[in-house]
Amino acid sequence: IPTDNPWVPLRILGLGKAPAERVQADVFLLTDDRPALLPGPGVIIPNDGLKLAHADAASASLLEDLRSDKGMGWVPASGWLTKLEIDAAAEQLTFDLAIDASGGDAPSPVDAGFAPFGPTPAPGSPVPYLLLVAAAVIVATPLLGDRMRRARSASGPLRPA
Repeated sequence: IPTDNPWVPLRILGLGKAPAERVQADVFLLTDDRPALLPGPGVIIPNDGLKLAHADAASASLLEDLRSDKGMGWVPASGWLTKLEIDAAAEQLTFDLAIDASGGDAPSPVDAGFAPFGPTPAPGSPVPYLLLVAAAVIVATPLLGDRMRRARSASGPLRPA
């Protein structure tokens, strides 16, 4: 991958499809070294439809075969081959694939579509939702307790039937 901030536009695979329609595709990456990916298959977004099918040094015979095709003289003598398999509903592909092949292990959240205006938690992070639920419980508990006490005092003491 010849650019500084490479990415693969995965979300375009779902364009023109119904939300539940399946997208099945293979993505092959040839990099100098093992790349860091965002999202990593199933890591950031559980059940994201990505599967790491192959990650290993590219064989010399594969690279020779690729170089032998017209216009493919740029293929290096060695490299890392990564294959991702996509099998997802079109509505699941709300992200792109950011790649860091530099060895820095820092693919861009912006390139992956997780942070268009700066760093934000990746989709699927439960932390904001858990904080919201906790705040709602903290606020609602005293209010409900007070209402229950008022209802009991308004109905008078309980008498046996």
